[in-house]
Amino acid sequence: DAVQAFEAAIRARPKFAQAHYNLAMCYEFYLHDTPKALEHYRQYVTLGGDNERVRQLIQATKQE
Repeated sequence: DAVQAFEAAIRARPKFAQAHYNLAMCYEFYLHDTPKALEHYRQYVTLGGDNERVRQLIQATKQE
């Protein structure tokens, strides 16, 4: 499935920001696992990913 494919891509290329983003989207919208999604969104941003919605989501969780 998609999660396994993105996890394999990350194992092969840990600094592949887009794979972290795509995996986070799977966790957030399809598996409804927000903590796992945030883990990969944070990695995406750390690796240089730039998505305003993701930044806002991360910031909102810091304020809780």
